[in-house]
Amino acid sequence: MWEQDGNGWTNCEFNKLPDLKMASKAGGGLEAPNNGGYVFRTAKDAASVVEVLGQRVKIPEELEERETRLKAQKDGRLVISVVKEPRRDCA
Repeated sequence: MWEQDGNGWTNCEFNKLPDLKMASKAGGGLEAPNNGGYVFRTAKDAASVVEVLGQRVKIPEELEERETRLKAQKDGRLVISVVKEPRRDCA
């Protein structure tokens, strides 16, 4: 993964395990403002990033296509937030 710093330098690291930032960008996540983590189009996309980081998460089928956010906590835990959608009852 290539990154540019504010001074115009381009860096690429080899043989390094990805962190949340690197894995999220590679997995299609967009950085949320104010240190809000990374937003993914679907929970399936977010779960793929979690796998790259060495963990597995089971996403219920009814949530797989919802927008999802991954955010690291100060203690190293990863929080997964799935957008709530109103329930649609059939009448």
